[in-house]
Amino acid sequence: MQMTSTLNGIPGGSFSYDANDRIGGDTFDANGNTTSSAGISSTYDFENRMLTRGAVTIILSTTAMGTEYRKRRAESRRSTSWTRSIQLDTRK
Repeated sequence: MQMTSTLNGIPGGSFSYDANDRIGGDTFDANGNTTSSAGISSTYDFENRMLTRGAVTIILSTTAMGTEYRKRRAESRRSTSWTRSIQLDTRK
């Protein structure tokens, strides 16, 4: 598959896919999680939730109401930054 871009700073490229429709060149674990992509490694817990992506650690938490959210912690020599994204619990 060929990708073209008309936006500055976003290069075009080409991609290939394997028989399971996964991007060629990436590596995957037995559960289908991407463990390495473009030289960046990722790890997952036993429920296939991402724990790390390169130097970024993802901390999973749950509110008292059962809503799961993730904090992303990126460390550098100068500072540590946190972001939070809320994931709604749709189980009923």
